[in-house]
Amino acid sequence: MNNLRLHLLGPFEALTGNNLPVAITGKKPRALLAYLALANGQPVSRDKLASLLWEFSAEQQARTSLRQTLSSLRKCIPPLVGDPLISEGDTLAINSKAVVVDALDFEALIDGGTADALARASTLYRGELLDGMSLREEGFEEWLRGERARYRELALGALAKLFRLSAEKGEVENAARLAGRVLDLDPLREDIHRALMRLYAEQGQRGLALKQYERCRDVLRRELDVTPATKPTDNLSAYENVLRGQKLVHNYTQEDYANARRYFEHALSLDPNFARAGGWLAYVEIINWFWDLAPGGLDQAVRAGDAALALDDHESKSHLALGIAHLFRAEHEKAEYHLLRASELNPNDDLIMIENGRYLMYVDEPLAGADLVRQAMRRNPYHPNWYWNILGRCLHTGKLYDEAVSALERIRTPQFWVHAYLAACYAELGKSQDSARHLEAVFSLKPDFTISEFAKSLPYRDERALGEFIAGLRRGGLPA
Repeated sequence: MNNLRLHLLGPFEALTGNNLPVAITGKKPRALLAYLALANGQPVSRDKLASLLWEFSAEQQARTSLRQTLSSLRKCIPPLVGDPLISEGDTLAINSKAVVVDALDFEALIDGGTADALARASTLYRGELLDGMSLREEGFEEWLRGERARYRELALGALAKLFRLSAEKGEVENAARLAGRVLDLDPLREDIHRALMRLYAEQGQRGLALKQYERCRDVLRRELDVTPATKPTDNLSAYENVLRGQKLVHNYTQEDYANARRYFEHALSLDPNFARAGGWLAYVEIINWFWDLAPGGLDQAVRAGDAALALDDHESKSHLALGIAHLFRAEHEKAEYHLLRASELNPNDDLIMIENGRYLMYVDEPLAGADLVRQAMRRNPYHPNWYWNILGRCLHTGKLYDEAVSALERIRTPQFWVHAYLAACYAELGKSQDSARHLEAVFSLKPDFTISEFAKSLPYRDERALGEFIAGLRRGGLPA
């Protein structure tokens, strides 16, 4: 017997197993079949279906309309295909053995996660779910809006991941094609615009890099009345230095930050008005302070951020750096202003999302911070490894110690503070040997570590939260 094949991604289409079209006429029969198909074999009550598709009808009339629609639907199915529905008692379900659904295959391939599976999934996504379908039934429309958004986000994630894979391999033509598909779905994905600019520049195709910047600028002006976060420079050597510095920043080591700083400083020497270089330099200043907590380091970062904003107050990285600097000076209102401003200027930047997650942790919203960090990780599947540090710290502050350990143990080159958090987490979980192991690592990396000095660098707004944090470190065996 032939299977019935349903194409729900894009306009509704039904085919037999040998690609012959099946004419299912009427919006309600198509909507009913699609809804049951996406339930993936799970039974749905007739009452729910009736209220979903005929919400403005009386109950009895709605049930009658459902019976008539089922009858009409079954008449549309060729005999060789068989009944696509299973009716048991007062429920209906799709016959998953007889019906193949592209949307379900798409989800399974996304879950597979391999490059080959994602490539196959991307070919299945022909457009938004049930493109063109509208019933004027609010319940159904609300469900459809949610499902369309979900499938669209899955497609965006898969295409963005494939784009980055191609970009890493230097496959310019394929990467450009994939970037185009992402931007067709979401023209405001500035991270994709920027990544494509970077790829063109790294391949020596400077003209294409600048053209991509202009496209990004135009769409942001048209849709949001803002300019891209990357301020243009006519000096392409300065631009290339910033690209090289950005790449090093994500490695999150002192050596790489020192080298990144030299690139940003050189970019500014080539073009003193290049705001993006100034913004990155300010960011490097604040992250460098994390390692040695040197007196005056925060003030230097604020001065660098202010200097960058003087070049262009629309530079998101300058606001980001100032937000972090003010946060660690415990100036929470100023921190909130600059971090929110950075998000407004560049809402799709995963680094800005991460730092906003860090801020939420310190203002007594650690689990909201963790959610934002996870969102950033989904936004950039190839995120820097150190993002796990912020997620783990949010989860520790939220007292989800098992989850915090799972995140923190994924850090490939943990700094002393990562070991401190792990020692505290394992102590809370009653795993004294694991706690002792990380305690030893803390003093190996920072022999003069004390809780009191470390706590000075932690700008919790709520003293109670800071007190709980300190108590946890003490239970981990760390010295006061």
